[in-house]
Amino acid sequence: MFRKYCLVCGSQNIDKIIELGMHAFADTFIPESKLSESEPVYPLACQLCLDCGQIQNYCEVNPEDRYSLYDYSYTSSNSYFARNHWEQYASEVSTKVNLSENSFVVEIGSNDGFLSEQFLKKGNKVLGVDPSQYMANLARERGINTIIDLFNKTTAKKIIQEHGKADLIIANNVFNHSNNPLDFAKGVYELLEEGGTFVFELPYWFFLVKTQRFDQIYHEHVSYFTVKSSKELLERVGLKILNIEIVDYHGGSLRIYAKKDQDLIQESKKVEQMIQKEIINGIFRKNTYEDFMQNIKKQRAEFLNQIHEIKLKGHLIIGVGAAAKANTFLNFYKLDNTILDYITDSSQHKQGKHTPLTRIPICSDEVFSKYEEPYALILSWNISDKLKEILYKINPRIKFLELPRNITSRKRNIWKNVPEPLELHKDERGEIVDVFYKETIEHVAVISSKKGNLRGDHYHKQTTQHCLITKGTLEYWYKHVNSNKPVECIILREGDTITTPPNEIHALGIIEDNEFIVFTKGLRGGKDYESDTFKIQPSIIPKKDRQRILQLKN
Repeated sequence: MFRKYCLVCGSQNIDKIIELGMHAFADTFIPESKLSESEPVYPLACQLCLDCGQIQNYCEVNPEDRYSLYDYSYTSSNSYFARNHWEQYASEVSTKVNLSENSFVVEIGSNDGFLSEQFLKKGNKVLGVDPSQYMANLARERGINTIIDLFNKTTAKKIIQEHGKADLIIANNVFNHSNNPLDFAKGVYELLEEGGTFVFELPYWFFLVKTQRFDQIYHEHVSYFTVKSSKELLERVGLKILNIEIVDYHGGSLRIYAKKDQDLIQESKKVEQMIQKEIINGIFRKNTYEDFMQNIKKQRAEFLNQIHEIKLKGHLIIGVGAAAKANTFLNFYKLDNTILDYITDSSQHKQGKHTPLTRIPICSDEVFSKYEEPYALILSWNISDKLKEILYKINPRIKFLELPRNITSRKRNIWKNVPEPLELHKDERGEIVDVFYKETIEHVAVISSKKGNLRGDHYHKQTTQHCLITKGTLEYWYKHVNSNKPVECIILREGDTITTPPNEIHALGIIEDNEFIVFTKGLRGGKDYESDTFKIQPSIIPKKDRQRILQLKN
């Protein structure tokens, strides 16, 4: 069934903005016993409400099927990165809401109970709510009392009758799963104790659009949250935003703290600032998504050329990370078990199963040790650096393929484009701008160049570099080391930054006397300066452009 109205405001003034084809449930993984069966598939598309800014899936699917048709495989404790995130979450939230011992905490979408367990350890009374019997059993093994249900207003009333109202309600990566977000929010309001706090975290649509990471779209994600849509939804049920944070999870997530209207004197000033930023960047304009679709289709065509050439040479390609986002990517790109030989994942709940539709077998990372020079395609791009460190220890001869990405997401001018959580501070004395936030930097160098010279024509296998232009203008030429597509070029001017990931051949054409600062993660300083630098011949800069740049010396 297709949605004909907005799930938040009820308007029928909605437009389809993104179409990704036919997809199964992204968090479904197929056991050997069901390989002969066909799982359900539905059109995966998104709509934009032109009245309130709600972004939602076009096709409505049965929520019971999403979590119960197959054993739900995603666990919130499936990696060190995830466990560390939720441990920090429990500590930070407890401090910021002044949570006292014996407070009643309800976690909606409690999954395997890992996060609830952190609050239990702090001496809180904890109750989990999750629709998956499989996950509820795992949570109960941790000592978490769990109700098996899809949360809504009716569920809230049952909890109040049996346990009372909650001092803290947390709902992470689950608010966006509700087929009726308005009823979900009403349930939160009913369940929340006077003076209590509602905290929820989920992927930020703004980052998805800017980076063109369409793989965070799937059937389980019914709604896609912006600050504008969050404010609209919460206000309709009597909740107001106390604070907003941007956190480094799922490639950039919103963490929102909300209270009942009567408990909050003033809404956070960040709300209107971030809404204005969303509007300026075209998040609520239909033409933004026309460009979005054109770009991801072009990236797909170019990437498939590269993949097919590798397979024609007889090479093995292994995907890394059997996440929900991986299934959206694989299905949109039509990469099945005839192209990818395996997908690795650390979760024992997924190993031994197969990806939906594409039927790629899932195994442990140890499979890389069995092959001489396998290609690796990291599908869990949000933790790619950590995964590369692990995989290089298993097989140092792995060749990494880079997922297609929007180059403009790596270029920005520090004085004009300050993405969250970076900030620009202004007063009568001038300006202070954040350049990095929670970024690992191991080496910093200042490089000056005279007009009419060339630099680079090399790549780094493990090093990531960030370049900040402080004077002059240069041309940045780039292409992936394994790509056969034409070299591309962008102009960098004073204040611009660009990130060079591993395995990207890059060359610089200096068209004005120039200075820039290079911030590096990896081997670069002292005796290690050239240890991860691999020169290439001939130059990636076309001959006529090299001649044009060299003539600037005169």
